Amino acid sequence: MDLKWKAYELRPGLPPEGIPRTPKAGEMNGFLPQLSKRAGELGLKLKRSPIVPCSRPALEVAEYAKEQGK
Repeated sequence: MDLKWKAYELRPGLPPEGIPRTPKAGEMNGFLPQLSKRAGELGLKLKRSPIVPCSRPALEVAEYAKEQGK
C-alpha cells in the first residue's frame, strides 16, 4: 500500500500572529491532569503556549519541501 501524505491547515482563518489560548475547565496549564502526570513520570515538563498558533507557515514549508523532493 502506498501512502500519500497531504498537508493541511489545522485552523483555517487564524491570523498570522495566532489567537490567545483560553484554558478549558479541568485543564492545568492547558493540559489535562493525566497528561501532565504521565509527562512528569517520564521526566518531562509540559508547558503550553499562551497562543493558538497559525499553522499556515508550517503548511507552506511542507509544500515547498515536497516541491524540492524532500
